[in-house]
Amino acid sequence: MEARELVDRYGAGERDFVGADLRGANLGGVGLSGISLIKADLSGVNLSEAILYEALLAAAWMREANLMAVNLEGASLRDTVLPDAVLVEARLVKADLGWADLTDADLSGADLLDAVLVGTKLRGARLAEANLVRAHLRSALLLNADLHRARLRDANLMGANLAEAGLYRADLSGANLASADLGKAYMVKASLARASLPGANLAEASLLKADLSEADLAGARLYRARLQQATLIKANLSESNLAEANLEGANLHQARLTSADLNHANLHEAVLVEANLVGARLCEANLGEALLVRANLQGADLQRALLAGAQLEGARLQGAVLLGADLRETNLLGAKIDAAQLAQAGCVSGAILPDGTRHG
Repeated sequence: MEARELVDRYGAGERDFVGADLRGANLGGVGLSGISLIKADLSGVNLSEAILYEALLAAAWMREANLMAVNLEGASLRDTVLPDAVLVEARLVKADLGWADLTDADLSGADLLDAVLVGTKLRGARLAEANLVRAHLRSALLLNADLHRARLRDANLMGANLAEAGLYRADLSGANLASADLGKAYMVKASLARASLPGANLAEASLLKADLSEADLAGARLYRARLQQATLIKANLSESNLAEANLEGANLHQARLTSADLNHANLHEAVLVEANLVGARLCEANLGEALLVRANLQGADLQRALLAGAQLEGARLQGAVLLGADLRETNLLGAKIDAAQLAQAGCVSGAILPDGTRHG
């Protein structure tokens, strides 16, 4: 079908063009609101700046289509095939793109507010600066997608695959990322405040200077994650795996780390004031010069941990294992720790003891 014929028939009131063959058609800037192009072949079509408000495009074939600045608000594109399509600055508010194929598509600056992208294939897609606030992305495939500076506040990404995705300065505050895969994702300076990430995989992710305040990371996998200078105030990291993670200079004030695995982690100069580390595993962890004032370390395993210069005033260490730990110059004023525990330590020279006296 030629573009002119479609426009004429649409103008005459016809709306049903199911299965139409419009390959390569030029429909740029045309108004086609409410049209039905279900299962149509729109490969290579030009629909830039066209108006397709509440259009029906389910299961259409739109490979390499030009949809730049198109208006598809409220449209149905469920199961639509759109690999390599251009949707730069497209308006897709409340559009249904569930299970669509947008592999390597360009959605930079697109408006996907409240859009449905459940199970959608977005591998390698470009979504830089896109608006995905409250978008439904459950089980979506975003492997290696570019989402830098994207807005994903309160989005549902439960079970989504974001492995190796670029999320530099992305806003994921309040987002649901339960059981999501963020392995090796680049999330430097990203905002994940109050985000829900229980059971999520963030192994080897880059989260330098990221904001994870009040985030729920219970049971999350953060093995070898890079969290230098990250903000984790009041975050829930109970039973999480932070083995070999780099948390140098991170702020974990009042964070919950009960039964967390922090073996070999780097917490040099980290802020752990009033943090809950009951039963945490910190074997050979670097806590040098860390602030652990009033922290709860009851039953924690600190074997061979480096605590030189750490501030542990008022900390609770009952039942903690300090075998071979380095407590040089540590401040233990008012800490709950007994002589037998101190005797286990590898070195206590220069430490301020609970009663205010200095050791050796």
